[in-house]
Amino acid sequence: MNLKLRNPTEKDLPQLHKQINDKEIHKNIPEIPYPCSLKITKNILKDMIKENKEGKKKNFIIKINGNIAGAAGLTKLSKKHKAEVWLWIGKDYRGKGVGRKVLKFVTKLGFEKLKLKRIYGTLLASNRASENLLKKCEYKKEGTLKKNVKIKNKFVDELIYAIIK
Repeated sequence: MNLKLRNPTEKDLPQLHKQINDKEIHKNIPEIPYPCSLKITKNILKDMIKENKEGKKKNFIIKINGNIAGAAGLTKLSKKHKAEVWLWIGKDYRGKGVGRKVLKFVTKLGFEKLKLKRIYGTLLASNRASENLLKKCEYKKEGTLKKNVKIKNKFVDELIYAIIK
Protein backbone atom coordinates (compact mmCIF):
# COMPACT_ATOMS: atom_id res chain seq x y z
CA MET A 1 0.00 0.00 0.00
CA ASN A 2 1.44 3.37 -1.09
CA LEU A 3 0.08 5.84 1.51
CA LYS A 4 0.67 9.59 1.17
CA LEU A 5 -0.66 12.68 2.90
CA ARG A 6 -0.55 15.97 1.05
CA ASN A 7 -2.18 19.37 0.97
CA PRO A 8 -5.61 19.50 -0.69
CA THR A 9 -6.05 21.04 -4.15
CA GLU A 10 -9.09 21.89 -6.25
CA LYS A 11 -8.31 18.89 -8.47
CA ASP A 12 -9.28 16.62 -5.55
CA LEU A 13 -12.99 17.46 -5.87
CA PRO A 14 -14.26 14.43 -7.86
CA GLN A 15 -12.51 11.76 -5.78
CA LEU A 16 -13.09 13.60 -2.50
CA HIS A 17 -16.80 13.84 -3.29
CA LYS A 18 -16.97 10.12 -4.00
CA GLN A 19 -15.34 9.24 -0.66
CA ILE A 20 -17.10 11.80 1.56
CA ASN A 21 -20.57 10.90 0.27
CA ASP A 22 -20.96 8.09 2.79
CA LYS A 23 -23.68 7.41 5.36
CA GLU A 24 -21.14 6.10 7.90
CA ILE A 25 -19.10 9.32 7.74
CA HIS A 26 -22.27 11.37 8.29
CA LYS A 27 -23.26 9.15 11.23
CA ASN A 28 -19.95 9.85 12.99
CA ILE A 29 -19.37 13.41 11.73
CA PRO A 30 -22.86 14.94 11.64
CA GLU A 31 -21.50 18.22 10.20
CA ILE A 32 -20.99 16.35 6.92
CA PRO A 33 -24.45 15.80 5.45
CA TYR A 34 -25.66 12.67 3.70
CA PRO A 35 -26.20 12.72 0.87
CA CYS A 36 -23.42 15.26 0.46
CA SER A 37 -23.95 17.41 -2.62
CA LEU A 38 -21.11 18.32 -4.95
CA LYS A 39 -21.59 21.96 -3.90
CA ILE A 40 -21.08 21.11 -0.21
CA THR A 41 -18.01 18.99 -0.99
CA LYS A 42 -16.62 21.87 -3.04
CA ASN A 43 -17.14 24.24 -0.08
CA ILE A 44 -15.46 21.78 2.31
CA LEU A 45 -12.49 21.50 -0.05
CA LYS A 46 -12.25 25.28 -0.50
CA ASP A 47 -12.27 25.72 3.28
CA MET A 48 -9.51 23.11 3.69
CA ILE A 49 -7.33 24.90 1.14
CA LYS A 50 -8.04 28.36 2.61
CA GLU A 51 -7.41 27.24 6.21
CA ASN A 52 -4.03 25.77 5.21
CA LYS A 53 -3.03 29.03 3.50
CA GLU A 54 -4.08 31.07 6.54
CA GLY A 55 -2.26 28.73 8.93
CA LYS A 56 -5.46 28.15 10.92
CA LYS A 57 -5.36 24.39 10.39
CA LYS A 58 -3.22 21.66 8.90
CA ASN A 59 -5.48 19.78 6.50
CA PHE A 60 -4.40 16.78 4.46
CA ILE A 61 -5.77 14.59 1.72
CA ILE A 62 -5.04 10.90 2.28
CA LYS A 63 -4.02 9.09 -0.90
CA ILE A 64 -3.49 5.37 -1.36
CA ASN A 65 -2.00 4.12 -4.61
CA GLY A 66 -2.88 7.47 -6.21
CA ASN A 67 -6.55 7.47 -5.08
CA ILE A 68 -8.11 9.66 -2.41
CA ALA A 69 -8.92 7.55 0.64
CA GLY A 70 -9.97 10.27 3.09
CA ALA A 71 -8.83 13.39 4.88
CA ALA A 72 -7.17 14.31 8.16
CA GLY A 73 -5.63 17.19 9.99
CA LEU A 74 -5.14 19.34 13.02
CA THR A 75 -7.57 22.10 13.94
CA LYS A 76 -7.98 24.57 16.80
CA LEU A 77 -4.24 25.15 16.63
CA SER A 78 -2.77 26.96 19.61
CA LYS A 79 0.87 27.81 18.84
CA LYS A 80 3.26 25.45 20.57
CA HIS A 81 0.53 24.24 22.88
CA LYS A 82 -2.38 22.17 21.58
CA ALA A 83 -4.56 21.14 18.65
CA GLU A 84 -7.49 18.87 17.90
CA VAL A 85 -6.87 15.96 15.53
CA TRP A 86 -9.52 14.85 13.05
CA LEU A 87 -9.77 12.28 10.28
CA TRP A 88 -12.14 10.24 8.22
CA ILE A 89 -11.44 7.28 5.99
CA GLY A 90 -13.49 6.31 2.93
CA LYS A 91 -15.39 3.02 3.13
CA ASP A 92 -13.13 1.21 0.64
CA TYR A 93 -10.11 1.83 2.88
CA ARG A 94 -11.45 1.15 6.39
CA GLY A 95 -10.15 -1.75 8.43
CA LYS A 96 -6.80 -1.82 6.62
CA GLY A 97 -4.65 0.10 9.09
CA VAL A 98 -4.91 3.39 7.19
CA GLY A 99 -6.40 5.31 10.12
CA ARG A 100 -3.64 4.16 12.48
CA LYS A 101 -0.86 5.19 10.07
CA VAL A 102 -2.49 8.55 9.41
CA LEU A 103 -3.16 9.30 13.08
CA LYS A 104 0.42 8.41 14.01
CA PHE A 105 1.77 10.64 11.23
CA VAL A 106 -0.42 13.63 12.14
CA THR A 107 0.39 13.21 15.84
CA LYS A 108 4.12 13.08 15.10
CA LEU A 109 3.84 16.18 12.88
CA GLY A 110 2.02 18.02 15.68
CA PHE A 111 4.68 17.20 18.26
CA GLU A 112 7.83 17.42 16.15
CA LYS A 113 7.13 20.11 13.57
CA LEU A 114 4.54 22.26 15.33
CA LYS A 115 6.09 21.72 18.78
CA LEU A 116 2.70 21.02 20.37
CA LYS A 117 2.45 19.74 23.92
CA ARG A 118 -1.06 18.27 23.66
CA ILE A 119 -3.16 16.76 20.87
CA TYR A 120 -6.72 15.72 21.52
CA GLY A 121 -9.63 14.22 19.66
CA THR A 122 -13.34 14.40 20.32
CA LEU A 123 -15.76 11.81 19.02
CA LEU A 124 -19.33 10.73 19.44
CA ALA A 125 -19.62 8.18 22.25
CA SER A 126 -21.22 5.79 19.75
CA ASN A 127 -18.16 5.87 17.44
CA ARG A 128 -16.36 2.74 18.66
CA ALA A 129 -14.05 2.50 15.63
CA SER A 130 -12.56 5.95 16.30
CA GLU A 131 -12.34 5.25 20.02
CA ASN A 132 -10.39 2.05 19.35
CA LEU A 133 -8.14 3.88 16.89
CA LEU A 134 -7.27 6.57 19.44
CA LYS A 135 -6.52 3.90 22.07
CA LYS A 136 -4.25 1.99 19.64
CA CYS A 137 -2.31 5.20 19.02
CA GLU A 138 -1.76 5.73 22.76
CA TYR A 139 -4.32 8.49 23.26
CA LYS A 140 -5.85 8.34 26.74
CA LYS A 141 -9.49 8.92 27.59
CA GLU A 142 -9.91 12.11 29.57
CA GLY A 143 -13.63 12.08 29.95
CA THR A 144 -17.16 12.16 28.64
CA LEU A 145 -18.80 15.40 27.59
CA LYS A 146 -22.41 14.71 28.51
CA LYS A 147 -25.07 15.75 26.01
CA ASN A 148 -22.48 17.87 24.21
CA VAL A 149 -23.75 17.50 20.63
CA LYS A 150 -27.25 17.92 19.24
CA ILE A 151 -28.13 15.54 16.41
CA LYS A 152 -31.66 15.55 15.00
CA ASN A 153 -33.16 17.15 18.13
CA LYS A 154 -31.39 14.68 20.42
CA PHE A 155 -28.42 15.48 22.64
CA VAL A 156 -25.65 12.88 22.63
CA ASP A 157 -22.41 12.39 24.54
CA GLU A 158 -18.94 12.99 23.19
CA LEU A 159 -15.70 11.44 24.41
CA ILE A 160 -12.40 13.26 24.61
CA TYR A 161 -9.06 11.49 24.20
CA ALA A 162 -5.64 13.14 24.33
CA ILE A 163 -1.95 12.47 24.08
CA ILE A 164 0.61 14.62 25.88
CA LYS A 165 4.26 15.08 24.98
